Amino acid sequence: MQSIERPHFFYGRVSSEDQAEDGTIESQQHDLRQWQTERQVWVAGEFWDDPASGTLLLEDRPRALELIEAMRPFTNQNPVLVITRMSRITRGDIWVYACAMRTLASLNCTLLSLAEQFDSSPQGEFIRDVHASVARLHRATILQEMTKGRDRQVRASRWTCGPVPFGYMTTESCGLLVPSDRIAEGTGFTEAELAASVFHRFAYEGASTINEARRLNALHVSTARRYGNGTVVDRGKTWLPSRIRQMVMNPAYRGAHVYNSKAGTITREVPPLVDDATWDLANRNMQRNRVLSKRNAKQTYLLRGLIRCGNCGGGYAHTYQHSRRPVNRPDGYYRCNAQIGTVNPEAGDRCIGKMVYALPLEDYVWSKIKEFAADPQQTLALAQAELRRRLGTVAGRAKRESELRRALAAKDGERQRAREMARRGLSTLDELQEDLDAISAESAALRLELDSMRNERELAEQQERAVSTAATLLHQIQDNVDEISRNNDLERKRQIVERLVAKIVVTTEIVGINNDGRRRRKRATVDVYFYFGQRARSAVVVTNGSASDNNALTLLCRLGVGLADAAA
Repeated sequence: MQSIERPHFFYGRVSSEDQAEDGTIESQQHDLRQWQTERQVWVAGEFWDDPASGTLLLEDRPRALELIEAMRPFTNQNPVLVITRMSRITRGDIWVYACAMRTLASLNCTLLSLAEQFDSSPQGEFIRDVHASVARLHRATILQEMTKGRDRQVRASRWTCGPVPFGYMTTESCGLLVPSDRIAEGTGFTEAELAASVFHRFAYEGASTINEARRLNALHVSTARRYGNGTVVDRGKTWLPSRIRQMVMNPAYRGAHVYNSKAGTITREVPPLVDDATWDLANRNMQRNRVLSKRNAKQTYLLRGLIRCGNCGGGYAHTYQHSRRPVNRPDGYYRCNAQIGTVNPEAGDRCIGKMVYALPLEDYVWSKIKEFAADPQQTLALAQAELRRRLGTVAGRAKRESELRRALAAKDGERQRAREMARRGLSTLDELQEDLDAISAESAALRLELDSMRNERELAEQQERAVSTAATLLHQIQDNVDEISRNNDLERKRQIVERLVAKIVVTTEIVGINNDGRRRRKRATVDVYFYFGQRARSAVVVTNGSASDNNALTLLCRLGVGLADAAA
């Protein structure tokens, strides 16, 4: 080999996305070494990153970092870095490319590419920049095609989205997601049955993420994560509450897997493990558990987590205002969290929600619970009467729902006829577009009415299930409420309140300015919503001698002006 003064360094890199375009490390080594044989240059070192992404800085690639350190002693000799093409240096954004060029410039290094021709002149640097941009374009095109291919697989219901949800498995033939028939060792149940049991316990038995994690750990259920390609990864032996929470929130268990692609959201149908009502109820109860969690509570407050601000939507928390305590009045308040300086530093941006004295409000809520428990049959009778009315209304609308479905199906024929008229020249493209827009608007209105009727039917069905459990609940309270009141057992009071009180809404209005001209006079209206069943959002709510659904936010009891004026 004939040595020359300028040392040459070889560098190659490959990653999974480069294989199809640039081959393997071996092919780059072959090309560079053949070039060395032809040119008889002095090669001071060879460095090969396999694998390493082209989006990384040179300093973040192990072998590229060694290359930089190896060139430092030769800075005065103007070393030459030889690569097969510019994409081996960078396929990242402009900043990554600029950093790489700055690093090579600091080493007085000349860059030489076998596939592209450029030099150190201004025109040569421009051509080099163009080749770097082409490399970025190639990578973006490859990723775009990969995304499109993955999206096609997702639309065909094939599983390509990471770990398979617990309770499911993929078919060997086409990779479809199906309920798992694998028996969980030591339980006698399939994984699909165990997954469904988690939702049922959340929905109907008051379970929590911690309890369910402990249950699965006690059953020694495997925590292994399975992938669609058959890979099994077991990184831990313990079920965590966070994994239970992710599982309950996953809509795949209700039959609708959502894949967030770069091109948009793709929703595909998968076999459900639980029905929509159970999934919705499990998620509502899990969210309620979070709101009512005592993890950060130092004391037990009867209405903690149940009071919401009707003005800003924020929650109310218990607090004390000793400096403003009147004589013979309690000093405990419930105050909107949006009034706290740590939430809204600027006083002018804080919520106007009025603080409400705690004791009168708590006494009122408990007195209403005692009234329900004293005569549960009357409460149930009102709920059942409203339920019968609602079920009758739903049944009476079945004919209308059938008409809507037929009308919606006929819209497809109208679209086809409009397109046929345009094809025959009987209408212009503008007229065709107007017709299609009108048909789409009519179809949307029909779907909206159908969805409304479907929601009402589902609501009635959920209310029917809630009423069936209300009798047992109220009789249980009837047996215990007097004893709890005598002993003032705050913990047991709290348990009953959680099961009967859906929420409390405090709505504030400004009614005037005080004489000093600075402080505003406020009036608060407190609405208390009760519901029956085990934390069922759609359970029947009893309201002043009538009943209605909880979703309608019907007023159960509006506290009088006396209590509202008693608030600070």
